[in-house]
Amino acid sequence: AVVSTQSTGKVTLRAFEEIIILPDINSLAQEEVQELNNRQSLMVENILNYLKNYFTDNSDNCTKAKSVEKMSEMRHLRKVLSDYRLTTDTLIKNFVNNAESQNWYAEQEDSLGELQLQVDLFSPPGQEHHDLTVKVVSASRLNWNTTKMFKPFVEVNLIGPGTSGVKRRFTTGSKTKTYSPLFNESFHLKILKPNEPNDYELQFSVKDWCLVKTDQLVGVAVMPLRCLIETGSIQDRLALGRCVYLTKENLSIVIILSQRIHDEVAQEFVKLKNLERTEII
Repeated sequence: AVVSTQSTGKVTLRAFEEIIILPDINSLAQEEVQELNNRQSLMVENILNYLKNYFTDNSDNCTKAKSVEKMSEMRHLRKVLSDYRLTTDTLIKNFVNNAESQNWYAEQEDSLGELQLQVDLFSPPGQEHHDLTVKVVSASRLNWNTTKMFKPFVEVNLIGPGTSGVKRRFTTGSKTKTYSPLFNESFHLKILKPNEPNDYELQFSVKDWCLVKTDQLVGVAVMPLRCLIETGSIQDRLALGRCVYLTKENLSIVIILSQRIHDEVAQEFVKLKNLERTEII
């Protein structure tokens, strides 16, 4: 009976999460989105306490309160509810610091190509910002099928806290008739202090330029800036994946931010993390 009650509790908590707290992000796009505010998230926490009490009583056949509280489902829900009360900057900072293996698809699936990059970080003394120079050198062996002229280009996005009002998106020119284009284009970005570079990442998206339709994604790769902290400079080749990999915790952050429909930074972040190649290899 104890096992049965525990199983019922877990199923109930999972359903509560999927329907109320973290609905599927695709369903959010099809209906009017309304974010949980502080007052509502506190109300939901009270409902969680009610659910805990429902699956707990003084009989030997029911789950003890401590057991319910220790359920991974309950701990996750309480963490998500606390995240709802955080600012967009804090959520994005947490995402970057906790991100693991965002390039997992590039490492595990068939190659979609590579990007050759050089990134330099410099913190001038007495200045209110860190300087970041990103050079997109080239792409190679881009895996793309099209009946039209292929025009690859690279989009560079700076992701991190405090980017509102700061230029954070840059694009190279497009190249034609080549699957290994040479770009040699540099971009200069600024990270405003007191923010630290290790709270940021660069997301690179190779796309096929289209005049009329939306540019199509060839592949995507992410570079966390914490890899530059010791040396201040890096030359690297990044494999391209069909999308970025999201852990359960970071997917929760994306869903929370997707509900902030009037927040430009939040919506841009969600769009970047939801990029996915639709063309079949």
